[in-house]
Amino acid sequence: NMPHTLFSVTKSLVSTAVGFAIDEGLFSLDSKILPYFSEYKHPQSDEWDNMTVRSLLTMNSNKEFSFLQDMTADYTEIFMKAPFRKNKGFLYSNNDVHILSALVHKLSGESVVDYLDSRLFKPLGIDKPFWETNQKGECIGGTGAYLKLRDLAKICRCYADGGVYDGKQVI
Repeated sequence: NMPHTLFSVTKSLVSTAVGFAIDEGLFSLDSKILPYFSEYKHPQSDEWDNMTVRSLLTMNSNKEFSFLQDMTADYTEIFMKAPFRKNKGFLYSNNDVHILSALVHKLSGESVVDYLDSRLFKPLGIDKPFWETNQKGECIGGTGAYLKLRDLAKICRCYADGGVYDGKQVI
């Protein structure tokens, strides 16, 4: 009955929010990231042309990343200023997922927890969970959601059943 931190399971919830946002036409898997965050200073690089929602979902942004960052800071600013890595390809990254959380927040006008409340949590009979936020009010994308075990089980069951819960298509 007690909510627990989900750590990286949070990434699955953000990915679910991204799926809803794509379905609702807010952006696509092939949407480039830079235009959405052009207000931030960033290194000039042709690599921005390859950075899409898909590359963030698959943790292929090729951006430098450290687990020692202050997650309550402006993660988007940190991400945008970070250099690109020389070794390209997959790198497990809280930052890539946080940018997706920030994108959903920016385009929907709702934090990810609020965005998922009516689309996922309420249909599954889950009270809106606590989710850590940064100084901008964005839900921390790589970690930060808290759920009760039975609520997490409902979400996992919905995933396992092709997005159906209690006979209703939720995802």
